[in-house]
Amino acid sequence: MEGHTDAIMDCAYNFHGTRLATCAADRRIIVWDQSADGQWTHSCAPLERHTSAVYKVDWAHPEFGQVIASCSADRTVIVWEETQNRYSPTQPRLLSKLHSLSRTESARRSRKRQWVSRATLSDSRCPVVDVQFAPRHQGLKLAAARCAVNRADSAHIVFVVHPSSLCVCAARTGSSACTKRSM
Repeated sequence: MEGHTDAIMDCAYNFHGTRLATCAADRRIIVWDQSADGQWTHSCAPLERHTSAVYKVDWAHPEFGQVIASCSADRTVIVWEETQNRYSPTQPRLLSKLHSLSRTESARRSRKRQWVSRATLSDSRCPVVDVQFAPRHQGLKLAAARCAVNRADSAHIVFVVHPSSLCVCAARTGSSACTKRSM
């Protein structure tokens, strides 16, 4: 597997330091896993939803699952979640049940991790240059900062991700307005 094809803009370790997310000017995010022998590999396809350079990436606390956020020159923030597919797309469920392997062994071998985009937030007039999850005790909150064209445009945007209702609440600093967006 190959890595990025352009300049790496940012990297972030997960809470335990066993995974690393990198983002680059090639518009991709790659999640790397550290193997038992210390080697870094990526076992899933690069995340490719941004249409311009990806500036920053950050991990949420593991209490909220395997969740990362990214921001880009395309003026968006994307919230990603890693999911476990029980069955491989090339192996139908019926065939999986007919295998001679035990049920748990079959399920373990056929699980495949993949990252899915849970929310795309585009409430900015200019590139979003920073993204950061709040500390765990504050809940699943995400702050983003955009590139300021002038002093009036230098507001931070705070997104509160509600995992139970799968919606995002966006509010600008200095404003009490809140816009809900579906995930």
